[in-house]
Amino acid sequence: MGEAVKLDISYHVGQDAVDQWPLVAAYVAQVLPKMRGELVLSDFPDGFAGEQFHLFIGRTDGQVTGCMVTENVKYPQFNVIRVVVAAGAGLEKFIKQYMGYIMNWAKVNGADFVEAWTHPEMTRYHRRFGAQKVYDIIRFPTGA
Repeated sequence: MGEAVKLDISYHVGQDAVDQWPLVAAYVAQVLPKMRGELVLSDFPDGFAGEQFHLFIGRTDGQVTGCMVTENVKYPQFNVIRVVVAAGAGLEKFIKQYMGYIMNWAKVNGADFVEAWTHPEMTRYHRRFGAQKVYDIIRFPTGA
């Protein structure tokens, strides 16, 4: 039998997240093309500095293997932690091990839900981990 893989997660906000950003920027750069232009890579350090974004870094056996960027969103009837981006190698192992941690962290920080806007294939992927499809978010261009 092989050795057990050690997975770890760390949380960073503010200047600490800005300082950690270079460790995960390449992972985020890989998934930005799948987004619809809401963000560019240079938006993240400013979002961390202004504490709009929060950074979780996943490590496997001490090596950075992925990340998750979140933001707090307040709706009139509830609060959510929105996953802005999740990226990296071994994401499935990361989710399996840390789903409880992330959900508890969200609850302790006043969130009623964790939400993510996903493409249909990612929605199907996350349903394996207990996510429920509520509705699809679509956009109509204003022509402005």
